[in-house]
Amino acid sequence: MKCTHIRYVFSALIGILFLLCAYRAMTMSMTHDESGTYLFWHDQAILPFLYEPSLWTSANNHLLNTQLFQISEYILGFSDFSIRLPNVLSWLIYGFSCLVISHIVYNKIPSQVIFLSLILLNPYAFDFFSICRGYGLSLAFLSAALLLIFLYYKRGELTHLISAYICLLFSALAILSHAILLPVFAISIVIVDVITVGLYKARWVGLISFLFLCLSCIILYTPIMALSAGGELAYGNQSLWTSWTTLVQDSLMGKPYVGNHTDTILAVTILVIITIGIILRLACMFKYGSTLNNYRIHGFLAVSFVTLLSALLLSHLILGNEYPINRKSLFLLPIGALLLSSAIDLASSRKTYVGFSIVVFILSLLHFVNTTNLNHTREWWYDSHTKQYIYKIANLSSDDDHISIGCHWLFHPTLSYYQQMGELKNLQIQPYLKDIDLVNSYDYFISTSQEIHLLESEYDVVKKSSTDAILWRKK
Repeated sequence: MKCTHIRYVFSALIGILFLLCAYRAMTMSMTHDESGTYLFWHDQAILPFLYEPSLWTSANNHLLNTQLFQISEYILGFSDFSIRLPNVLSWLIYGFSCLVISHIVYNKIPSQVIFLSLILLNPYAFDFFSICRGYGLSLAFLSAALLLIFLYYKRGELTHLISAYICLLFSALAILSHAILLPVFAISIVIVDVITVGLYKARWVGLISFLFLCLSCIILYTPIMALSAGGELAYGNQSLWTSWTTLVQDSLMGKPYVGNHTDTILAVTILVIITIGIILRLACMFKYGSTLNNYRIHGFLAVSFVTLLSALLLSHLILGNEYPINRKSLFLLPIGALLLSSAIDLASSRKTYVGFSIVVFILSLLHFVNTTNLNHTREWWYDSHTKQYIYKIANLSSDDDHISIGCHWLFHPTLSYYQQMGELKNLQIQPYLKDIDLVNSYDYFISTSQEIHLLESEYDVVKKSSTDAILWRKK
């Protein structure tokens, strides 16, 4: 199969997945964090958040996402789809950036197939391109930044490097916890250039990187310091290994394909392969220097991975920061997929590699089809039927009725979103409470199955979803 055929196949795949992404954005119920995002920030100017600490009451405000959904809503009018549209469109940036990256980084077609299978058919990452949060945008601009860095290594044009830094800044503005990649990539780029072309020739790269880091610090200082002071960036774990295993587990969507330890087995296997690949790629970079551009690219990936691990360790040991887990560790996905494909590329013979790449593509496709849900996401599964439930309640009552709705706190933001934005004025949602309200009596109640024993004496089940959300009606 020729490279052009691979391009056509995966371009078609990106297009099909874009349509699926758009369909999910149009039909899925809004989720807990999305609803809070819109209710709190849809009418707030973004610029003051860059210099006024008191505005930062929650890390839920993903700045780039907020700005873009405000623009989208202004142009298209309000709807669930219009405020999700920026993330839907970012799938195209993500997909085609990865497609071009595969042709720049890998000369072998099987390597391209493996990388694209891992990066495009990851159902967990795909979830975030259909919702109004910053994760899809951040991944898209991270992929664009990596593409521009690789173009810089191919062509030696500083404009590509400057554009890459701008994309990295956008990625950080989409998800502030991803700002760690700014110094990591800047340091890695300078290190690779010093090793491969010498200190004198790398001086302009060093200057540009330094100036960019200064600019990024000025822009991001207030948001990061304000959220850190309020404990809003404390979400994480005390184990760096957990950062890696949760990403693998989420990418598997919790499927125990080879038993209860599937995620651990796969996490260890991938990390061992990546580690061997990093050692070999660094050896090649030191040996061949700037004589082969691809060695600079693979060298950058190896150095950036080591630098990233060092930065995470130092921030934990010195500053007490926790390691990112679950959706906070998504930034590891593009780098991990590139390094894994690169390591396998070194070790495989042609015949073995072609067969292996086909197996990886088929398994990735089957996994994607098996785990991608049309009506909910992995992170906010419980909101799969929240929209359906509140409109069912509205349809069962007349405009003159005053209907009260109690709920588990997980459902409160989305119920409030549809009640306010759907102008369901006859419906009254209970105040936000972390505990189930058993003191007051409500016409309807929405809970999880864990509250059945608390509610079954006072309410009858109207409907129970496959994701464990229960609609109750007062007896």
